[in-house]
Amino acid sequence: LAAARQELTEERMNAIKYKGELDMYTKLLEEEQARHKETCKRAEDLQYILDRAKIEESFDSIAGAANPIDIIEHFAGTARRLRDENASLSTQLQL
Repeated sequence: LAAARQELTEERMNAIKYKGELDMYTKLLEEEQARHKETCKRAEDLQYILDRAKIEESFDSIAGAANPIDIIEHFAGTARRLRDENASLSTQLQL
């Protein structure tokens, strides 16, 4: 009976020890998962920056390509001219 009690006590001690180890490994795993998630997010951000730079580079490498600001000004001017023409035609139709 004493040997059985001793064995039961040892098993309880081992169970406590293993539970502590399991808790420690669980915490380590959770920390590693958080680091992995953050690293994946950073990799996505860097990939986005790289893709954007490649797109900008491809536009810059087109021979004779216009400055993007000039294109925006041209389209804005065209839109304004068309709006003014539309207003003028509307006025003429009302007369």
